[in-house]
Amino acid sequence: MEPSTEQQQVDALEVMHDVSPLHESPASSKDASSSANRSRLSATASSVQIPPEVHSSHSVLADAGISDFSRWLFLDICCGVQSPLSSALHLLKGDVLRFDILLHELDDLLTDRTYESLLRVCASGLIAYAGASPSCCEYSRLKLRPGGPPALRTPEYLQGKPDLSGDQLLKVQESNMMLERCVQCLRLVNSAGGHSHLEQPHTAMSWQEPVVQQYIEQESCSCVCIAACGYGKDWLKTWMLAATYSEISQLACACTHPQGSHQQIAGAISSSGQFLSRDTAEYPAPLAAEFARIVLPLLTTHGDDLDLVTVQGMLPVKDISSPPFARQDGGGFPSQADWSTSHNFSDCFQVLRKNFFKQIMQDRLDQVILRAFQDRQDQPPFSPEQLAPFKVFMDEYLMAQGLVPNWTVPPDQNLCLHILQHMCVCMGDPDVHLFQYLIDGVPLGIHEKIAPSGCFPVQPHSADFDPPLLTVHHTNWSSAEDDPETVQQLINKEVEAGWVEIFPGTMEEAQQFFQHGLAVGRLGLALSQ
Repeated sequence: MEPSTEQQQVDALEVMHDVSPLHESPASSKDASSSANRSRLSATASSVQIPPEVHSSHSVLADAGISDFSRWLFLDICCGVQSPLSSALHLLKGDVLRFDILLHELDDLLTDRTYESLLRVCASGLIAYAGASPSCCEYSRLKLRPGGPPALRTPEYLQGKPDLSGDQLLKVQESNMMLERCVQCLRLVNSAGGHSHLEQPHTAMSWQEPVVQQYIEQESCSCVCIAACGYGKDWLKTWMLAATYSEISQLACACTHPQGSHQQIAGAISSSGQFLSRDTAEYPAPLAAEFARIVLPLLTTHGDDLDLVTVQGMLPVKDISSPPFARQDGGGFPSQADWSTSHNFSDCFQVLRKNFFKQIMQDRLDQVILRAFQDRQDQPPFSPEQLAPFKVFMDEYLMAQGLVPNWTVPPDQNLCLHILQHMCVCMGDPDVHLFQYLIDGVPLGIHEKIAPSGCFPVQPHSADFDPPLLTVHHTNWSSAEDDPETVQQLINKEVEAGWVEIFPGTMEEAQQFFQHGLAVGRLGLALSQ
């Protein structure tokens, strides 16, 4: 038996409740459509008031001189062959970008290179509105009913049922990857100042995926249910759009017909020989036309119908003199890579840096190191004679700071660690004591304490505790015990390579030999086809 209309509405509300705590009634305003064409609107009923001084990302980027933004596009991801939403907008001269492998062979969202290109477009600020309708075939609850194609996942096993074959598991993984990549594209559009929606059937299991629920919650989406019969189709079908643009709520409608009024979809075969559920994936023309009317004010109207390759040449390029400016050298907050502008740290190496630079230019040591890179030399590029002036500069600098230079190299090291430690003292590095560990040998923290880093807050222990004792296991994991021949071959390779040494003795003799403690772990074997 098919569920009643009332039961369908209850199911839809349950899905919406499970997805996120949304507002009770959609926030909509007909007057807002004209003023929202360049600003980011909140999609909740209790929307946050945007201060008048906060402009859209489009105008900010244009004012910064990053690019001449002459297009605000509608991006239609997984739009289908007919792409009804893009077609309806294009009839109104809206600028659209259709993305679907059924239209363009290169539009394969599962290909990393194509996905990266699409991410760049989504983050560029060119997209005013993006819609994504990834295939819900493997997420459809219709497959859970008898008479239809076999279900590869269930609500309890979203990542795939336990009894799947390799090919079936691949379908599950690809459908999940398609869904996640669509959501990431939509979130990038939002972060660049645009709007977006994700569309799936209201009962699809895809709404339970964590990435989808995060999108709905963190982007303050309105979940809009749309019954097919409200737009002239005799189908027992309801779409749901999770949209950041509150005006989309104008599309909402519910089925008010009695049970059994509409054509059944579950397990039904269409005239084309396919399951009817696949044919009903396309939006009705009245629905697409109403969507176009709502979204058109957000777009430019040059009548452009673009593809991903064409849009690549339209991406804005930031001028080198335009913000933001990146200065990161990996040295943490106290480190500053660019000293040509103002900053909050003391330039303690200013004299030393100027002396170094003057000597480098005098001896043209920059050319020496470039030649060493070009010739792929495996020896140090500078001779002791070339380094001598720099050691003099360093000695003078350290002695001026009250430090005695120490150029000795600790055993098993290739660096002058004492000099580096002195430099950390001069710059007030909070982790200067860590250099002593490199000089003496890094401790394990078993029989001695390791001083915490000075860059992070120390969390006090609630009570003193003893570290766990070293453990000796006398058996391996079952994976290693089940295939001892393979395990022995791998151990022999490790021994021959010098990574493992065999201890010639018993466990008791080993415990006596390693006086500071002995730990013996379990050996496991991981196999792959």
